[in-house]
Amino acid sequence: MSCPTVVGQDIKTCIIDTATQVCGLHIREKKQSWMTTEIMQKMEERRQYKSDTSPEGQERYKELKHTVQRLCRQAENNYYNKKCKEIEFLEATHNPLLYKKIKELNPKRSKGTQGIKDKDGHLLHEPEVILQRWAEYVEELHNDNRSSFSDDIKTEERCSISEAEVQAVIQKLTRNKATGDDNIPAEFIQSLGPNGIQLITKLMNKIYNTGVKPDDFLQNIFITIPKTSNAQDSSDFRTISLISHVYKILLNLINARITPIIERRR
Repeated sequence: MSCPTVVGQDIKTCIIDTATQVCGLHIREKKQSWMTTEIMQKMEERRQYKSDTSPEGQERYKELKHTVQRLCRQAENNYYNKKCKEIEFLEATHNPLLYKKIKELNPKRSKGTQGIKDKDGHLLHEPEVILQRWAEYVEELHNDNRSSFSDDIKTEERCSISEAEVQAVIQKLTRNKATGDDNIPAEFIQSLGPNGIQLITKLMNKIYNTGVKPDDFLQNIFITIPKTSNAQDSSDFRTISLISHVYKILLNLINARITPIIERRR
C-alpha cells in the first residue's frame, strides 16, 4: 500500500505542473526599484522549489538562493552607482531636479524587526534568533503529548470516505484565500475533474485509515499579529496558521462526521 506522503506529493506535483502549463507563472511586482525581470523570474523559480523536499529540489533551491543574492547585489550596486552619477551631474549644473533625485534615493523608514523576549525575559533583536524563538513557542503551543502511532501501522480500511463527500467539501472551500506551504489555491482544487476527485478521495481514505499525514500537512506558515502596540512576549501575539487547502478537506471531512455524533450526545 503506497504511503499517503507519496500519494500527496504526486497529487501536488500534478496540480502545480498542470497549472503552470495552463495558467503560466505570475511574476510578482518588484518591491525595489533596482530589481530586474531576471531577478523576479529567478525568485519565482526559487519559490517553486522551496517546498520540494527531494534532495534534488533542495539542492536546486540552494543554487537559486545564491543566484538571487548575487544578482540582487549586482543590480543594487549598478542602480545606485547610476543614480549617484545623475545626482553629481545635476549638482554640477545646478539643476533644480537635484533635490527630487535625492529624495528618490532616500529610503523609506523601516519599522525594523520587532523584538520579542525569550523564556528568561531577555529581548531578542536578531532576525534568525527571533525566528528560532517563534519556532520554539509554536512547537510548545501545539505540542501533542499523546502517544505516537506505532511503526506497524494497520492499513486495512476501517472506514470509507466517498467521492461525493469529498466533492461536497471541495466546493465549499473558500476562494481567494492564502495558500499553505504547497502553494495550491482552493480554486485549483475546485477545478479538478473526476480523476482528480478520485485521487483526492484515495488520499483522504489513506490518511483517515492509517493516521499518517503527508509531509506538506505538517508544514505550516505562521503569521504573528500583536495584540497590543508594544507586544514583546510571544503570548502577546496571535498566531495565524496558513495550512494546505488539501489538508482543509480532511479537517472538514472529519468535522462533518463528528458533528452529528456530538450533537446527539448533548
